[in-house]
Amino acid sequence: MTHITVKSRIPFKPYFKHILRENFFSPLPLIILFFTLANLFLLANYYFRFFYFTLSFPLVQWLLVVTVLVVIPLYFYISNRIEYKNSKQVQEYKIFEFTENDVRISNDDTTVLIDWQNLYKFEETKHFLILFYDYATAYFVLKSDFANPEQLNEVLEIVKSKPGLTQAFLK
Repeated sequence: MTHITVKSRIPFKPYFKHILRENFFSPLPLIILFFTLANLFLLANYYFRFFYFTLSFPLVQWLLVVTVLVVIPLYFYISNRIEYKNSKQVQEYKIFEFTENDVRISNDDTTVLIDWQNLYKFEETKHFLILFYDYATAYFVLKSDFANPEQLNEVLEIVKSKPGLTQAFLK
């Protein structure tokens, strides 16, 4: 019987990269970015006179461009940094024990035992294995915290062997 133990903690940099990818690389933010770049073209037209018609001072375009390209990303970074610093649950070390039948997740205060068939979903990203207990609750295991790549592959083989578990593996 396979028994793999991993002590894992989420550092800010991979945490932020994951949050950024989940929030900004979806259709709506990309559409907003496209229209912001179109406004940059209008601003360039105003300043460099690419076309022969003139525009009034493009205050609205400037506000839109500065908001989308500077204010929103800066606010997103600062608010996530503050949330990370203030959240004990995100920063604390968790011990994950993977077996053929279940996953035991423990920290200083609690221990959670989850059967594989009770997991909502499993995802593999560049930095993490993400175990979704339900739609809103997820446990992150940093891949680099595994003792060796064989342990990581054993966990992935256990997950692949579980029928009915929604799996999203990194290609």
